Amino acid sequence: MSDVKKPLVIILVFAFVILIILCASLIIKRKERSPKKGSETISSYQECVAAGYHVREIYPPQCVTPDGKTFIGQ
Repeated sequence: MSDVKKPLVIILVFAFVILIILCASLIIKRKERSPKKGSETISSYQECVAAGYHVREIYPPQCVTPDGKTFIGQ
């Protein structure tokens, strides 16, 4: 490699690593934020199901929010 290309390659690799770190941190923050906001407003089995949360296939059926709240269906 020529003397000019070495610093350019180092800068590009450094920028790529920084970009990956920023993307990963944004994804992690988004995952931490979204379930808490949505599940705080859930107050019934029907709302839980409509929000798309996990429904346990037992009798009576139970819907569980990501923060652990359980709502029992009829």
